[in-house]
Amino acid sequence: MTETFEDLNARHAPTLEAAIEAVNSRKSWSPFRDSPSAKFHAPGAPETGKAAFEAQLGQSFDLDQPGITGRSGAEISPFTRQPLGIDYPFTDPAALIASAQKAMAGWRKVNPRQG
Repeated sequence: MTETFEDLNARHAPTLEAAIEAVNSRKSWSPFRDSPSAKFHAPGAPETGKAAFEAQLGQSFDLDQPGITGRSGAEISPFTRQPLGIDYPFTDPAALIASAQKAMAGWRKVNPRQG
């Protein structure tokens, strides 16, 4: 069974409302625990997350966005102090702004409560 937009909206409404309140109050907030402990996550979730992270090491982080002019990245892990080997698109800001402005007309028509 596929969830409808209304089902998703109802299920996530408390989280969305808390996020909006955090933005309005400028308080730090996250619905997600930062701990990888199995005490807070489903069995196998920490291992799955670690494997997904390790699979990204030494790879390009690809984003489908306009105005990419090159690649950048010399990120060092704050935990291991080792290079991650991940590079990211270097993008012309003007191209991103132009794309966002073009999309804005459609975004304004979307009712967030009805999809």
